[in-house]
Parts: sequence; structure tokens; C-alpha cells
Amino acid sequence: MKRNIIAWVFQILMGALYVIESTGKVTSQPEVIAMFDHWGYPYGFYLIIGGLELLGGILLFYPKTSGYASIILIAVMIGATITHIVHDEGLIVLRPLAYMAGLIIVFYIRFIQDMKNDDTEYFPLNEGA
Repeated sequence: MKRNIIAWVFQILMGALYVIESTGKVTSQPEVIAMFDHWGYPYGFYLIIGGLELLGGILLFYPKTSGYASIILIAVMIGATITHIVHDEGLIVLRPLAYMAGLIIVFYIRFIQDMKNDDTEYFPLNEGA
């Protein structure tokens, strides 16, 4: 029960963060366009990232899809981390790393643990794992 509450808290928190984060990208805010241009990404790439963040954020609200959403968003956060490191942006790199930590928790609870629980029906030896 406690694990389920923790999962819901992280799912809602991370889902809300990603929906909010995506709005600047999907609405083509000038500041976002300037950042992506500064990083050397092609015009319109921010829309792809924003779309992935929005989709992932929405999918995080559903337990059955939250594990898959976390995989997509972890990949996006790896790209963001590398971008900030390559452009020597200092401590701003901690933001995608913190988001990634929350996503890893969601992934572990909703994907790994739920998979183990589902498998106990077919693989009884997983019960103690």
C-alpha cells in the first residue's frame, strides 16, 4: 500500500512538471526558441522535445503507461543533461538529473515492481524477490 502511495505521489508530481515544462516548447515561446538555437539544434526541434514531454507527462498519470512514459522521459533528460554539460551551463545540469531521479522511482515502482508482482502468478519463485 505504501509503495502505491509513493508511486502516485511521484507520478502526479512528475506528470505535472512535464506538462508545465512542455508548454513553453509546444507554444513556441521566443525564449525557448532562442535556447534551442543557442544549443545548435535545428529549428522546430523544440516542438519534438515539447511533444515528447507533453505526451510523457500525460502518460505518467496512468499507472499502466507510467513505466513506459518514464523510459521516454529519461531518454529526453539524458539528452538535456548532455546538452547542459556540452555547453558548460554549470549547475543547471542538476535540473534534468533531479527530474531523472523522480522518473527512475516511477519506473522502478510501476514497471519493475509491478512486473514482478504480475509474474508471481506464472513464476512463484519471484514472490520472495
